[in-house]
Amino acid sequence: MSTYLIIGSGSSFGSALSKKLSESNFVISVSRKDSNLKEKNLKHITIDNYLEPSFLKVMDEIRSLDDLLVVFLNGVSENSAFYKLTDDEMSKVFHVNTFVPLTLTRDILNARINKKTKYIYASSSRGIKGDKGIVIYSASKNAMIGAVKSLTKEYSKFDQEFYILSLGLFSKGLASTLPERVREEIISSTPIPKLVTEDDLFEVLNAISKSSSMAGSIVKIDYGYT
Repeated sequence: MSTYLIIGSGSSFGSALSKKLSESNFVISVSRKDSNLKEKNLKHITIDNYLEPSFLKVMDEIRSLDDLLVVFLNGVSENSAFYKLTDDEMSKVFHVNTFVPLTLTRDILNARINKKTKYIYASSSRGIKGDKGIVIYSASKNAMIGAVKSLTKEYSKFDQEFYILSLGLFSKGLASTLPERVREEIISSTPIPKLVTEDDLFEVLNAISKSSSMAGSIVKIDYGYT
């Protein structure tokens, strides 16, 4: 049984993934809102924000664990023409998508150096591939690719591993809010016309938990979209 720390579990996708993982693992889910999940192998921690001192109670839970997989699901986008974006809007996207994951990675790494830890960052196939209206989102997600490559070279010798997951359109969350026409366009442009589910992500996380062969890689879960 592996132990997962799910950061940003408040979304419908994050909640579904936490529930799925808890069927065969112990899960610590973290979000800024209370959870209704009551699974036996799941502990939820509600925090005010993802930075210290609020995050310290999460650190107390994971500091002494022998093995840990940390999954970062937090993300935000500003869907707008680039020239219309304000400084505050651009800063918000980079804060949530880049600064927060890297800050938490630094803090967890300092607490768990030489203890087996796998850091897994959820990205987006559209963020990596690029698209109209998501310039800042793409930039913030691609920044994490460079970070993962560098972190792998710097800290793999200390039993720390880093992964990027390039996810296609989720079956929950954003997909349900899109106009039917846009949703169908994305699905039809995918070689295997399917939406990504928590089961798809679970299978990949299970593989990562058992092997280090994908460390430092961009793992695509998008049915051929990219």
